[in-house]
Amino acid sequence: MEAIAWHFNKFRASQKNRQPTLGEFFSANKNTASSLMREAMQNSLDARLRNSAGPLAVRIYLSGDSRALSSNDIKPFLGEARRHYEAEGSGLRNCPTKQEQCKYLVIEDFNTTGLNGDVHQYEPPRQEENHFYSFFRAEGQSNKSGAARGRWGAGKFVFAKASRIRTFFGLTVRSEDDRIYLVGQAILKPHKLEGAMYMPDGWYGWTEDLTLDTGDEDYIHMPVDSQNHQSTLETFCRTFRLRRRTESGLSIVIPYIDEDVDCD
Repeated sequence: MEAIAWHFNKFRASQKNRQPTLGEFFSANKNTASSLMREAMQNSLDARLRNSAGPLAVRIYLSGDSRALSSNDIKPFLGEARRHYEAEGSGLRNCPTKQEQCKYLVIEDFNTTGLNGDVHQYEPPRQEENHFYSFFRAEGQSNKSGAARGRWGAGKFVFAKASRIRTFFGLTVRSEDDRIYLVGQAILKPHKLEGAMYMPDGWYGWTEDLTLDTGDEDYIHMPVDSQNHQSTLETFCRTFRLRRRTESGLSIVIPYIDEDVDCD
């Protein structure tokens, strides 16, 4: 199995130069905190476990200066991505220095389903819902319907927007199989690094080779999982002070949280 790392795909001449604007994604916006809380609460409400007697609970933890992480603390999870953050054209206006401590925000929901669904799926689901796919693999898409409040389409991008490095992590324990998965995602602009052009999206995890129905060879980005990377998951939970252990639900971690997001 390939080692866990940050993966940014190189730009190919046949591809369109895509700018992940999605509204004012890279512009200054003083309403980041409001949008962040609204999106988190909506999606947690939608994901509440059915037939559960207990209440839905959401934990919000802001590290502040006192619990900020050192560069050594976060190196296992962000170290390899730094050269992309600092690359020409990345779109980051206030990229943290290597010496700067990492203040971060955690949002965890409990008594919820977590991101159920086939983690290998790379095409839009036609019938059954796949919340893992919608959250991590789709852009501007959602398979929610009816009375669902959140959309996990464009709204989820507020998690990356709230980060000074346009990066967030999602750790989920799923109600359907009790498995634990961790994914990190970065959403930059097309950028140039060591003479090569890279696509905007970064993925923290590993890659798995696959053969398409057409016979073409390709690969898919895969999450860090509890079956093969238990020690990495334990280190992540300990580093970012997650409360989640075996309870189903979703934990969002936003490193280098925007300075406009505070306790108020």
